[in-house]
Amino acid sequence: MSAIYPPPWSNLPPPFTNKTWGGKFSDSKRVEEVLSPIPDQVLEDQQYQNGRRNSGRQNAQVELGFALRRLITSMVRRHPELYKTYTEDGEFQEWLNGEMFR
Repeated sequence: MSAIYPPPWSNLPPPFTNKTWGGKFSDSKRVEEVLSPIPDQVLEDQQYQNGRRNSGRQNAQVELGFALRRLITSMVRRHPELYKTYTEDGEFQEWLNGEMFR
């Protein structure tokens, strides 16, 4: 069974730390504050739990991507910069999905 691992927030890809979120999250404490609850919140997603329990690794990874998208979409009002980065920056999206699913 695959697991979600909290991503190492201090190891963000360089384009993320340098060009995105309008400089709001150049502070690593702020990045961690916003992103650290995500793994636990994704684990609460029923569709992801079902995919993880009842299918293979590849389907669980696809469900993880859907769960992340649902979660980040739900955060759009509180963290519009996160939503924009996740939906517009494929490198960040790929990094986050890949780091959470190992």
